[in-house]
Amino acid sequence: MAVVKVVVALAVFTLLGISWQVEAATITAASCSRTDVGNAVTSAVDGDTVQIPAGTCSWTSQLNISAAITLIGAGIDQTVILDDVPKVTLNENVILFIGLNTATKCIRVSGFTLKAGSVTTKALAPALGIGGFSHCFRVDHMKFSNLLSRVFWFTGDLWGVVDHCTFISTVNVEPFLIYHDQWQGIGVNGNNSWATPANLGTQQFIFFEDNIFDATGGAITGTDGTGGGRAVFRRNTFINMVLSNHGTESSGIVRSFRVWEVYNNTFTFPGPGTFFSAVGLRGGTGVVHDNTFTGFDNAVTGSNFRDNQAFAPWGQCNGTSPYDQNTPGQTGYPCIDQVGRGQGDLMDMLAPTYTPAPVAWPRQASEPLYVWNNVVNGGVVVSGQTPHVVVGRDILLTPMPNYTPFTYPHPLVGGTQAAPSLPAGLTVR
Repeated sequence: MAVVKVVVALAVFTLLGISWQVEAATITAASCSRTDVGNAVTSAVDGDTVQIPAGTCSWTSQLNISAAITLIGAGIDQTVILDDVPKVTLNENVILFIGLNTATKCIRVSGFTLKAGSVTTKALAPALGIGGFSHCFRVDHMKFSNLLSRVFWFTGDLWGVVDHCTFISTVNVEPFLIYHDQWQGIGVNGNNSWATPANLGTQQFIFFEDNIFDATGGAITGTDGTGGGRAVFRRNTFINMVLSNHGTESSGIVRSFRVWEVYNNTFTFPGPGTFFSAVGLRGGTGVVHDNTFTGFDNAVTGSNFRDNQAFAPWGQCNGTSPYDQNTPGQTGYPCIDQVGRGQGDLMDMLAPTYTPAPVAWPRQASEPLYVWNNVVNGGVVVSGQTPHVVVGRDILLTPMPNYTPFTYPHPLVGGTQAAPSLPAGLTVR
C-alpha cells in the first residue's frame, strides 16, 4: 500500500556562496501493520518522521531500522503493536531492532504500546533491541505491557534516554539488559569500559528518567546489566521491581557492569512480607542517593559471587587467581571488577582459547560505591553480602566528593512533559 509523504523544509545553509536546502519528510504508514510500517521505514532517510496511525496490529516478523528517523504512533493505547514474533535465540527475532553506527545519528521512538500477543513462550530475546554507536537515541511516552520477553537489549557504545514510559510486567523477565561491550568503539565484552573513567555526572550513560515500572500483578522483575554497562536511573517509580546487575563471573569472559547512578527514585514492595534488596550490585561502582525505599530488607547490597565459587576463566577470588590483586592476608582482595573497583588496564581476548589477556591483575583503582541521603522505611540502608565487599571501604555512606548529577531533564527530552499516571488505586508516598 502507498505511504503519504509530506516534505518540510528544515533549514537553508550557505556554504562557499552556494545555497542548499535540507529537507525532512513526514511519512504516514497506511496502517499499523508490519508491512505498511516497514514500507514507510524503508522509504525514510535520515531526518524523516514515520507516523504509525491508530489501530491494533499483530507483528510476526522483526522490523530493522538503520536510518536516523523518528518513529511515532498516535499515542499510548491508540497505536498498539502485538508481539507475535517467534522467539528463536537470545538476541534474534525481536519486534524492532535499531542499529545506528555513527555517534551523531539520532533516533526517536515514541507514542505507542507494545504488548504480548498470542505468543506464550517466555524468551530472553528483547522486544526492542538497540545497538551500535548512537549518542542521541530517545525512547519516550511508550507503554510496554506484559511482554514475555525483555523489553530492551542495549549493546555497543550507546548514550541516550528512556523517559515517560510505563512498564507493566506480570512475568519474571528482566525488562532491560544493558551492555556497553564496545565502549568508544574499542574491544569486546566491556573491556574498554573498564579501562576508562566512570565519568559520573555526565551524559555518557543510558538514562531512565520519569518512568513507571510496575510489577504489581506478578513476580518481582529486575533489570540486569553486564559487559561494562553504564546507566542512570532517576525520578522513576518502581513497584515490585528492583535493580540488579551481573559481575565478572557467571557470564564467562564478559566483564561486570561498570557504573550506575541511582537517585530520586521511589522503590516500593507492597508485600506480603519484605523483599531482600532494592538495589543489588555484583560488581562496579557508582552512586545511590536521595531515593525512598519501602518494604525491603536492604535498600542497597553489594556482593561478589567469586568469593564463594569459581567461574571460568576467572577462577575463585581466594588468593589463587592471577586476575585478582591477591593482597597478602586478604584472601584475594581486591577481586577483579568487584564492587568498589574501577578503571584499570585494558584487557583483550586472545584466540583460539579466548582467554582474557594479560593474565594478570589489571591494576584497578579503588572507586567505592557512595550511598547517602536515602529514606529507608524498614530494613537497613546498605549491606555487604560477601567477605570482599566491606561497608566503610568498598561502599561508603557519605556523599561523593565533587559529584554533581547531570542536568535534568535530559537535553534530549527538552521541555516539561507530563509523567505517566500511576496504576488505579495505588498511591506512592
